[in-house]
Amino acid sequence: MISSRPPVSFLFLNLDNAGLTDSTYIKMNARGRPLTFFEGFKAELSAFLDSDAAGGRYRDLSDAFLRQLNGPWTGLFWRPEYREQGPFPTTDRPMLRFFRFLILTDYITNLEPVPAPADLHAALTALMGEPDEIFFSRLFQDGFRTVEGVSCVEQPVTARTFQSIRQLLDLLVNRKKKTGSLVFLKRSGYPDFFFDEESSFRRLIAPSDALESEYRELLILYAEYRFLLRYARPDGSFRYSTALTRWLRLISHLSGAVLNLQADAFFAMIRASDRLVESGFALRCGKALLRWPHLPEPLSVFPASDGDAPDTMDAFIDRYFTHIAGQIRENCRRESLSRYERAKYCADPLLSCFVRDCLERGLDIEEGGARYNWIMPSFVGLANAADALYAIRTLVYEKGEVSFSRWHGALSDNYASDPLLLARIRALPKYGSGEISDDSPEAYAGKIASFLAAECAKHRVPLTDGDDGRHARLIPSLFCWIM
Repeated sequence: MISSRPPVSFLFLNLDNAGLTDSTYIKMNARGRPLTFFEGFKAELSAFLDSDAAGGRYRDLSDAFLRQLNGPWTGLFWRPEYREQGPFPTTDRPMLRFFRFLILTDYITNLEPVPAPADLHAALTALMGEPDEIFFSRLFQDGFRTVEGVSCVEQPVTARTFQSIRQLLDLLVNRKKKTGSLVFLKRSGYPDFFFDEESSFRRLIAPSDALESEYRELLILYAEYRFLLRYARPDGSFRYSTALTRWLRLISHLSGAVLNLQADAFFAMIRASDRLVESGFALRCGKALLRWPHLPEPLSVFPASDGDAPDTMDAFIDRYFTHIAGQIRENCRRESLSRYERAKYCADPLLSCFVRDCLERGLDIEEGGARYNWIMPSFVGLANAADALYAIRTLVYEKGEVSFSRWHGALSDNYASDPLLLARIRALPKYGSGEISDDSPEAYAGKIASFLAAECAKHRVPLTDGDDGRHARLIPSLFCWIM
């Protein structure tokens, strides 16, 4: 080897000044094999993270992320059936699926300002439907600052996104080492019909052309991962299984009550879930699903001062009707969730035997098996509401005898501080005490009844059989019990 004519010799070529790029080295290292898209993705990801780490906060993220990407994380994504090319399974596409999901949800939560519905729909449809090559090309170009004409004030996807992905994957790996599964939910005492963590994970990462997970399943999965990032320990231990189960049951029921959950609703519910976890509500959302905040008090409709008062009686009525419409909408949502709970846990087989079509459909009455389904909200106090509107019109808008600020103060203590105002109101004509005319309380009773009928007609409560899109209608009534 050291003779003047050795059998093997080497030539040294100094490439320091040859102007070659990293891509040339990668191609040389591939030993003649064509580079996969995933290899190119890793190179571009490294550059993306390095460029975003200029401030120093994520300076070591690129090396750490790629090291985990080629090491411990692969065990989560390797499955014998994931074969794309050749006889050997690959983790490339499953990993990209997982990354896409978390990148998309981070884009949704950080998108500011929120665009018009049509523009939002176009952007989400593009990001969720385009091939990996286009999706990640958009990402590495500007972090989704501009997508289909939708622009963000700040870059929505940054190195911080991949820091969260890294934390979540490390958590899942450690959880699997500790327990042998990816299960965090508390199974004891709770039916697990609404969510299977491991099956949902497999559907999310399945390397098929079309996404196998539905919007609702993706929403629940995001709600879980967001919760885990906030409350799970890095070593995979977790002491909030019961709270997580309640939280995901709530998300499951909320999304189940939305008919035809599409991209726009998915966007809104992802953002809402993020805020609820961040605020701590997800951890303390209660031991029962149907524990609701109180609706706004009626006094909140009444102007506290004259400066806040509507200029005309018609404008005041519009404010009042807007309040009532919100109450109807909120109670319709509650009823949807209540019916969903009853369908799962409160079957009534004996009653169902005597209700038409339950036996024919093979569905319990609580599951929507009955031929006729309706809900009858009772709007108690129509006469009082008509009298109140008549009094406001007369004393404030027509005669100017009373200011809203004075009236609001009297309402606050049930007229204890202003008995003269109470006496004046009681002296006015009342519903049913005189002739019916356009100038009587009965006229307002007719307006209120017409509004209630029209507003109830806008709403439907979905039945839980889910097969034929049937709904329960709202049939307004003025019925009440006097006990």
